[in-house]
Amino acid sequence: MYSFRRDIRHRPWSDGALLAALFFLGSELVAPTDAAGQVRILTADPATALARLESGEPGQISEASVVIKAAFRSNYDRYSAAQRQQLLQGVERIARGEAGADDLGITRGVRTAFAILSSIALDTVSVPEDGDIARRMLRIYQQTSRLDSKALSVSSLGRIASRYPAERAEIDSLLFSVASAPFTPDRVHPRTAIDALLSAGDVGLPVLRRLHEQRAVRDRATALFLRGIAERGYRYPVR
Repeated sequence: MYSFRRDIRHRPWSDGALLAALFFLGSELVAPTDAAGQVRILTADPATALARLESGEPGQISEASVVIKAAFRSNYDRYSAAQRQQLLQGVERIARGEAGADDLGITRGVRTAFAILSSIALDTVSVPEDGDIARRMLRIYQQTSRLDSKALSVSSLGRIASRYPAERAEIDSLLFSVASAPFTPDRVHPRTAIDALLSAGDVGLPVLRRLHEQRAVRDRATALFLRGIAERGYRYPVR
């Protein structure tokens, strides 16, 4: 039987693919159940939910994620507009890496915060608050000093780009900038931006073509990868 957790340990991952895998693990949550195995409907006031999210404890983080996502889905009417804004502001702060007991706890919080924001953005049921998720992710990238927060901003913006035409120019500009910058240890790897553009589907193609045709990618390995992708119609190669 296939195991994602086993695969991530033994498969050779690129930096961009590894970030996407870690993002997936951050969103791999199980809804809490009662003694009879029935899913519990969880609610909590915003301060309590956010405190759990920044606790660093996997169980509390998982429960907080379920509570916060439900606040924008099945439990939408249980929260006021001000409470939902309080939740989003707190999640944004945690995604910047500004809360947590230690570095591991901060990392868990960052990863889960991005999973929450992306879940709200990509949900099939639209709510008023999902309209500013792309703006929040762009702001996180500009304001944070944490490399993992910046990298997850880049990856997440690629996934949600098709939902946000008003922010498309800014998203395209950011991904082009990251992809074309020389790689240094204190920067998001250019391959992460290429992977984000590929995950954006058709809306990412113009930027990928421009990067390739202008030979704008300066990192050699990423440039070679992009050339191979261009030869395949700007699609990931089939393994």
